[in-house]
Amino acid sequence: MALRCSLTGVRAVLFKIAADQLTLMPGFVVLFFVYQALLEGETLSQAVDRTTTAFLPTVVRCGMYYSCVHVVTFGLLPTKYRFAWSSMMAVGWTAYISYANQELIKEEQKEGRGDNSVNSDVQRRLV
Repeated sequence: MALRCSLTGVRAVLFKIAADQLTLMPGFVVLFFVYQALLEGETLSQAVDRTTTAFLPTVVRCGMYYSCVHVVTFGLLPTKYRFAWSSMMAVGWTAYISYANQELIKEEQKEGRGDNSVNSDVQRRLV
């Protein structure tokens, strides 16, 4: 990306953050929750319901988390350390998103919902 982008300094960092958050992140969040629900034996409809419940709170958290991570990645670290740094931060993000998924499962079980309907209380607790 650095070779094709003529921006430098703060503008380049902001551009890279925006590019990541607007192009890659939403799809990955959707894929994560749908895939996890399907692996847990849920139907596609239930997987979509869980994803709908979790999407907005997760996107908000992801935006905050990765914006900070990318400021360090693209603004402070030499290129040779970026991959290791990004990988370590991805482990932290994966831990959070897995925790969020488990909280949704607990809430669904507690409420005895078989249809995994959208619950605004769960959304508030994830944010």
